[in-house]
Amino acid sequence: VSAIETQIDGNVEQIGGITQSVAGLAAKVTSGFETVASDQATLAERVSAAEAMADRKIAEAEARAAQSEAEAAAKIQAALANSQTAISRFQDESQAQMEAALSAAEDRLSTTVSAAENRVAALTQEAEETVEQIRVEAETARTAAELGAAVEVVEAALASGDAYADALSTLQDAPELAAATADLAPEADTGAATQAVLEATFPEAAMGAIRSEVSQRDTDSVGGRLGSFFEARVQTRSLSPREGDDTDAILSRAEAAVKAGELATALEELSALSGPAKEVMAPWVSQAEGCLRAQKALELLRQSLAANN
Repeated sequence: VSAIETQIDGNVEQIGGITQSVAGLAAKVTSGFETVASDQATLAERVSAAEAMADRKIAEAEARAAQSEAEAAAKIQAALANSQTAISRFQDESQAQMEAALSAAEDRLSTTVSAAENRVAALTQEAEETVEQIRVEAETARTAAELGAAVEVVEAALASGDAYADALSTLQDAPELAAATADLAPEADTGAATQAVLEATFPEAAMGAIRSEVSQRDTDSVGGRLGSFFEARVQTRSLSPREGDDTDAILSRAEAAVKAGELATALEELSALSGPAKEVMAPWVSQAEGCLRAQKALELLRQSLAANN
């Protein structure tokens, strides 16, 4: 029992200690509750302050947001206005540029068309000039061919003694050949005496000239006339050229010149004749002059054609 009592006492003491501990704990709890309450009050104040601050910040944020929104709207409006202005200016500038470009393009096109028209006109004129030049050259060539053929006909006629009036008519159509054709005209219808004919007819004409001179030496009496007549019938002439100014000497030198083809020299010699001899030689001289004139005219004709072609 004692032990139990002791144990009980011990338990009582423990209980008392526990009670004290509980009392201390209760005090601490009470104090804690008080502290918690105080802290809750402080926390509530803080929460209230935080809420107030939050409300204020929210209000400020909303104000700033509203201001920012207003500013943004203003900026957007300004940007839109600037954009509209820029777009309008761009449109105006683009329109002006387009009109300027269109005007420049039209000017270039007009210049190109004008240049093309001028080029076409120049080419047309050049073509017309070329055609005209070809036509003129062809006409010139045809005329030259006709004139050349006519000259050949005249040359052949002079060589054969034939007439050449038709060929001369063709040559007379060329004004530049007037000087040459004028000297060809006298013999055109009958033909000019040839060198061969002049050589062949000279001896007879010369003999006739000598005889006519002899027959005229003594005509005062019948005897004189008879003597001159018979002397003329048997008269001879020199067949080789000799010096002297008598009729026989003149004729001898003239004949030598004719045989040498020197008609000009022969005619110069014959110009010294006089009296009956000159009269008898006149027809031959006329033929020789016609031949010489025609030969010179033919040469002038050739030169004129060469100069004009």
